[in-house]
Formats: sequence, structure tokens, C-alpha cells
Amino acid sequence: MADDVIIRPSPDTPVTDQSHDAPSCAMLFAVAVTFIGAYMFGFSLGFVSPVTNPSPCAANSSGCDAAALDAEMLMSSEQVTWFAAAFAGGVGVGSMVAGYAADRYGKRRGLIIAHAAYLIGYLALVAAPPLNGATDNTQVVALLCMARVVMGIGGGFALCCTSYQTEVATSKLKGVLQSGNQIGVSAGLATVYVLGQFYSWRALSCVCVAVTATGLVGCAMIPESPTWLVNKGFIEDAERALKRLRSEGSDISDLMSQLLWHQNESIDEERARGDLKELFKRKERQRALFIGVVLVVLQVLSGDVIFAAYGGHVLAAVYPTDAARRYAAWGHGAGCAALLTGVALLQRCRRNVMFVGSSLGMIGGCAMMAAGLYDAAAPDAVFAAGFVAYCAAFWLGMGVVPWTVLHQLFHPKVRGTGVAICVSIYWVLCFPVVKTLRRLTAALGGGPDGLAVLTLLYAAAALSAAAFVLACVPETQGKSYLTLTRALLGYAGYEAIR
Repeated sequence: MADDVIIRPSPDTPVTDQSHDAPSCAMLFAVAVTFIGAYMFGFSLGFVSPVTNPSPCAANSSGCDAAALDAEMLMSSEQVTWFAAAFAGGVGVGSMVAGYAADRYGKRRGLIIAHAAYLIGYLALVAAPPLNGATDNTQVVALLCMARVVMGIGGGFALCCTSYQTEVATSKLKGVLQSGNQIGVSAGLATVYVLGQFYSWRALSCVCVAVTATGLVGCAMIPESPTWLVNKGFIEDAERALKRLRSEGSDISDLMSQLLWHQNESIDEERARGDLKELFKRKERQRALFIGVVLVVLQVLSGDVIFAAYGGHVLAAVYPTDAARRYAAWGHGAGCAALLTGVALLQRCRRNVMFVGSSLGMIGGCAMMAAGLYDAAAPDAVFAAGFVAYCAAFWLGMGVVPWTVLHQLFHPKVRGTGVAICVSIYWVLCFPVVKTLRRLTAALGGGPDGLAVLTLLYAAAALSAAAFVLACVPETQGKSYLTLTRALLGYAGYEAIR
């Protein structure tokens, strides 16, 4: 039939953008389903702080207010750290296998796994027995932590499959959607901190069940990525998917020609992605990996995951619980707004300047928080203002620039492997950082003084990150891969990169 004719490119086929490359409702729906995965990642990451409140009425103690048990997860401080760190550990595990699984079995199946894992995790929270602060709740907390690990595995798949939305999007939307992952995570963080002021943890879990179930059903309705289908040789399926993803009457012949034009090269790149040897064959690839690893390590040490997962708990060192949660919501709301500004600036400003400016803002925020903790005479607003400034500064640059830079520094043959390694290292490191927060604070003096020292250590890590970027990271704005390779090698000769 005429509709089933496969359009194959000739050697003279031009590779150009399309004037008839118009989105369909199916494409917008597919993008929304992918966004839900990133949104639920941010919601799950920030879930801990609004719903937990370690207090004298914690685990294994008596005299608890029964009404409070419906509103909060009453755990000991140690149990809270396990509950928070379990998600980070799950993301580390999930991200290790998600990239390979998505490349082998498809981005759509990866998204299905992500939403299914979210759904299982939140159903476990909804069905968990009540936390009774007057009795031993160790087994219940263990169940909750296992649910968080499952959510984290789903989060790892969600992070690794967000490229689906750029692969199905029109050429005009690709640039906007490149930062869709960060926008979804930031929006999820802001939402959970806002809703956590008004709803119990079970109510929030029920909302998450509904959202993730919607995402799972949506995944069953969207087509596979046309790029993945062509790379695997499913040409007819790719053409049918493109017809669904473009508005009626759109000419997809040139789009199919572009995909088929690069098919052989893409297949070769895909075969090389799983080979670690490819990553270490050339000096510029080794240096790109070195830059990526150092950036993610310094980002973790700068405290971003702490203020995401424990925002309300950190602010509770100065403010009552309700005020702490309110200020935490302000901080992450400001971070979401700052991220939208950062995305708009990403294609117009030098990335290194954005990163350094972001680091300096984070340092200023940490200094204000330390001042508010150290000086009892300081106005209460100082500490909250420092937290808000930190969140806004982080999402303005450090939260988005490193991942954009890494995608440009790695050669396409090793990009998937290189970025996956950096993502895995980031989240594997997040586990001990989150797990040891309270012990580290106690070791540094305990109470507000110990927390003040810790915020200054975060400031030192942010300063180190800025210095590293200025000294070692080439500017990527408007640069070709060849130019960046020459910069990584340290000189302008072409012989070494042939």
C-alpha cells in the first residue's frame, strides 16, 4: 500500500531541517509522559524532608501523640538517614544498568520500567503498616527503605531514558527539551516541599500512585523512539512511529532520510558504547572522563543532594518545623525559577561563566547560612535567605551546566558510556553523603555549630569546583567537537586526533 512505502535515501539526499516538521498531539503526549518520569524523580528525592520529623517522640520511645502519627513518619534520626539514602543507592544501581538496557531494548521499555518501579515503591508506602512511635518499628522502616530503593532504581531508568523526548521532538523543540530532565526534577522538588506542608505522607504517596499509574498507562500508548528503531533496523516501524508523532499532512520523507542516512554510523556507535576500552583508547576521551568524574564529585561534595533531601531538616536547626518547611519550599521554588532562567541563558552565555557564577552564589548562600547558625544575634531571616540563595544559585548553573558540557566533550562513540559512568559515580557517592549527614554534623561539633562548619565545607567544595572549571574545563558554547578535542589535548595539532 502507498502508506507503507519505505523512503530510502539516495547519496544526494540533503540533510536539512523541515518546514513541515510539525508536532502532533501524540508527540506532545509522549514528551509529557517522559517529563513525568523526571518530575517523579525530583518528588521522590525531596520526599524525605517534608514527611519526616525526628523528635523526642521518635522510634522506640513512649508518650507519642497518636494524631501526629497520621501526619508524619516518626523515625529515629538513624532511620531517617537510611530512608533518605536508600533512594540515592537505588538510583546508583539503576543508572548502572539503565543505559545499556535502554540501548538494547528501547527507551520506551526503559520508561515503562521507571514508572512501574515508582508505582511499586509508592504502593508499598501506602500499604505499609502504621508507624507506632511507642513500639519497635524496625521492620516497618526496613519495608519503607526497600520501597525507596525500588523507587531509586526507577529513577535511574528515568534519568537514562529522558533522551527519548528529544528523539521524538520536532527540530524546533529539541533545544527546549534538552534541559527537560533538570526542569522536571526541579519542579518535583518544589512541589513536594509545598504539598508536604499540608498533606500527610500517606496522602502524598496516594497522589504519587495516581501520577505514576498515569505515566505507566501513558508509556503503553506512546511509540518507540524512531531513532532507536532505525538503529536496530526496524525501518517500517520507525516510519509508522514518525507518522504518529507528526501532525497530519506533515512530510516525513526528509526526516526518514536523515535517520537512514546515519544508520550505519549509529549502529557502529551503538556497538562501541558498551565497550569500556573505547573510552580509554584516546587521550582526549580519558581527559573528558577525568573532567566528568571531578565535576560530579565536587558537585556532590558541595551539598546539593543534602539541601534537596534534607532541606526542611537543615532549616529546623534554627526555625520551628512549620517555618522550616515553609522556607524550604521557598528555596526550591526559587531554584525552579532560577533553572528556567539558566536554561534560557544556556544557549546564549558562556557555560564556564555560568558555572563559576553559580558556584560563587552557592558560596554566598553557604556563608549566610553559617552566619545565621553561628551568630545567635543574627536576624532569623539570614539563614533562610542563605538557603534560598543557595538553591537559586545551584539551579542557575551548577545544576544544569555540567551535564550539558559532558554531552559535548565525549565523542559520540563513547558518550553513552561516559555519561553513564559519571551519573553512576554521582549517585553512588550521594549514598554515603546522605547517610552520614547527622554523624558528620555531630563530629564537627553537633547542633547549629556543627552544621555551620559543614555548610562552610560545602562552600569550599563549590569554590574548588569553580577553580577546576576555570583551570581545566574548555568552554563548550558554540564549539565543535573537533575544537573541543584540540582543547582537551592541549594544543592545536591535528595529527594526534586523526
